[in-house]
Parts: sequence; structure tokens; C-alpha cells
Amino acid sequence: MNRKLCVTLLLCLVFSLTALATVIVDPSRFVLVGPPGTRLTQSINVMNTGDAPVNLTAVLYDWVLDNQGKLQELPAGTLEDSLGASLKFSPRQFKLEPGQTQVVRFTVEVPTDGIERKGIVFFEEELPIPGDQMGTTITTKIGATIYVAPEDATLAFEIIDVNVALIDGSVYFLVEAVNQGTAHIRFAIDYKLQTATGSVLLHDSYSEQVLLPGKTSKLYYPVAAVPSGDYRLSLVFKFTGFDVTHEQAIVFRVLGSGS
Repeated sequence: MNRKLCVTLLLCLVFSLTALATVIVDPSRFVLVGPPGTRLTQSINVMNTGDAPVNLTAVLYDWVLDNQGKLQELPAGTLEDSLGASLKFSPRQFKLEPGQTQVVRFTVEVPTDGIERKGIVFFEEELPIPGDQMGTTITTKIGATIYVAPEDATLAFEIIDVNVALIDGSVYFLVEAVNQGTAHIRFAIDYKLQTATGSVLLHDSYSEQVLLPGKTSKLYYPVAAVPSGDYRLSLVFKFTGFDVTHEQAIVFRVLGSGS
């Protein structure tokens, strides 16, 4: 009996240039916006940087983020925001010799209902496991995420709660937010921890986060372990693609063990 083992190495909440084994794709993320009903065409460069040829097949999937923010793929057409049959790419199957690059073009139709669609195109290769007598194969995947939104899609980011918590002796800040719009939102958070007298103890940032339409995010971000005292935590939310920022400050006190 043949068995299959599926191995996926893919984009975290930060979708950057992705590499699996000897194949890379560039770009690995498309955020497309256009007039409703129009068709948009883009290209993905698929490169073989290894020493052996690869045989790849392009397959479209739906995807969601689980409670830990990890991507989970589903068959295309499963979700309401699926790109489904609106996306066509060429070529679908191809072979790459070492050092060779294939340009894969895709065309997608912009939704007419004001709601963003999304999907992920995986370039897959199925290979037998050397020395395996059971017919087991391993499928490797590397992909590019695609968002397609009409110009009339709405963005509605709302912060429900921002607070500070002490967990196992370390300071965390909680951010609970909801996306009430019809397209995804990306944001990064700069934070600065100060003493009551204004001395800066720490100045850092958390990289780009993704909040999908209709979803609520409730995350705790670690800052640092600090002694008892009074502190001020300043937060600046920066939204990808916009000059708009949101600033918020929290004054809090860390009590000593005997307090």
C-alpha cells in the first residue's frame, strides 16, 4: 500500500522570501487591489538553486490561521473567501534544471461583492523515500500567498483592550483587536518601556502581524523581567500600507514579593 508524507515549510505571520530544500519563490506574497470585476495578471519567479532537477506542480489552496497564528491549508473552494476558480496560472507543471528559473504567470478576477479573497499557490514535488520498500512518498511544498481585494473593500481595525500583565515574573502587554472590515490588515507594534522618571529601559518592536476579516486577535507580547517599581509602557501601532499610526501608553506598578 502506498503511503504519503506531506511536509510543508511555509510562511509564518511574516510572509517573507520562502525557501524549501533547493527551490525558492519570489515574491512570496501578493496583495492585489483593483476595480471590481477586472482581471489582474502577475508573475511568480520559481528558482532551482540546487544541484538536481525538480519537477513541480502548482496547486492552489485555501488557508486559515489557527489560534497560534500558524497557517493551515485547505482544499481550494473550502472557504467563503476562497480564490477558487477565479485564479488561473501558467504553466501548471514544469521541470527546473539546476540554476534555472521559471516564470509562472497567474491571472485572477477581482471580487465584485466588496470582499477580499485569498489563497496560496504551492509548488509541489512528490518524491519516493530512498530505500523505502512500502512505496512511501514525501511531498514538499513551497508557496506564495495571494490576496485579491476590490477597491471598495473596507478596513476597520478596532482595539478592544490593551493592558499589562505580569506572567512568571516578566512583563507582558496584551493586545486584543478585531478586524470588522472586509479585507485583511497588517500591523507592527513598537514599544518602549520606561521608569517612572523617564529613563528608557527597553525600546524594541514586534514585526508585522496579520488580522483577517471578521477575526479577533488576543495576544500577549513579552517585554522583560523587571524589579518592583513604577513603569510606563508606550505602544505605537503601525499599519502596513498606511501612514496612520495609533499610540497608547500604560502606566503600571510591579509589586515586590513582600508587598
